[in-house]
Amino acid sequence: MKKRALALMLACCAVPVQAQQSEWRYTGSAFGWFTGLSSSVETRLGTVEIELDFGDVWDKLDFAFFGSFEARNGRWALVTDLVYADLGSEIGTPFGVAFRRAEVDARLTLISAYAAYAIVDTADFRLEVGPGFRYNDASIDVRLVGNTLRSRNFSLGDTWIDPLVGARIRFAIDENWFANAFVDMGGFGFQDASDKTWQGYAGLGYRFNETWSVQVGYRSLTIEREFSGRNVTLDLAGPMLGVQASF
Repeated sequence: MKKRALALMLACCAVPVQAQQSEWRYTGSAFGWFTGLSSSVETRLGTVEIELDFGDVWDKLDFAFFGSFEARNGRWALVTDLVYADLGSEIGTPFGVAFRRAEVDARLTLISAYAAYAIVDTADFRLEVGPGFRYNDASIDVRLVGNTLRSRNFSLGDTWIDPLVGARIRFAIDENWFANAFVDMGGFGFQDASDKTWQGYAGLGYRFNETWSVQVGYRSLTIEREFSGRNVTLDLAGPMLGVQASF
């Protein structure tokens, strides 16, 4: 069921139908997200909480990729957003002298898809709303390095889909400068979905010509969910820098 839902999501966003009165326009984006990591992982011994800024995460970053693709026709838009991150971090012992430190590795693959409709669409301002869903593939490994007690390892992971509702705005400041923002929320505690998930972005962009533009902004993403009976919270937040191509 999950594989069929993911295949349908990708097919809907990759193969737009023909429109009679207007043409499809496409925009591809690739960007770096200089994110910090905040997490809370419930283990059999207690809760491990981590709060790291981007500099701490960068030292342990294995690989990250962030990108999006949009197909737009008139007031309608189909949007996909991909996040892949392999993040590692460690903190001092969370349980007194029993352990020297805790090491956490989180690997995330998130694919979001939306069907958006512009309820306001003028030359200088566009407001879109619509439903969507996010495919989540997450795994978290926690290692408590022993001191008075021997080392312990905990591994959590799952794949699931969250229903979403989202909104986007974009407005022109002048011929070259523009601002945009988006927010989505979902999960809603549905069966197998997140208890809560949301993300938001706000940024400023500069358009060089009809094809190329750059953006800088700030993005935040939160996932709260139960993994194998244990509560896990993941928060990623930080500045972003990206390039876009429209055709």
